[in-house]
Amino acid sequence: MTETSAQLILATGSRAGMVAAIHTGYYMIGRDRVCQIRPKSRSVSRKHCLLHWEKPADSEPRFRIFDLDSSAGTRVNGTRVPTRTWIELVDGAELRCGKIAFDLVIENGETAEIELHGGGPTEEASREDTVV
Repeated sequence: MTETSAQLILATGSRAGMVAAIHTGYYMIGRDRVCQIRPKSRSVSRKHCLLHWEKPADSEPRFRIFDLDSSAGTRVNGTRVPTRTWIELVDGAELRCGKIAFDLVIENGETAEIELHGGGPTEEASREDTVV
């Protein structure tokens, strides 16, 4: 049996096509040193948004995002997400942090990896979800 995996694929810039394998847990996107995913763009806030990938034993895997009051906003498929609200994403969604865009791929099988800063996922509390 293969395990479900999630990937963010960079869709913009000179490094478009780079793949970040997302493991179970929480990640922060932003320019701050504490962030696990750090795009090199001033359009991305220091602490822009949180990602959460979970694979509960009793339900389907889910991928969520939480905007941290970023100045340029976080968009999913072109729609700005409300701040401080968990939004559930599905396979094929486009995630945009400022001018930086990622494509979300949720699939079965092996994934390629790029370096994530900060050593991996972090722990955070969850809130209500909105599905996009």
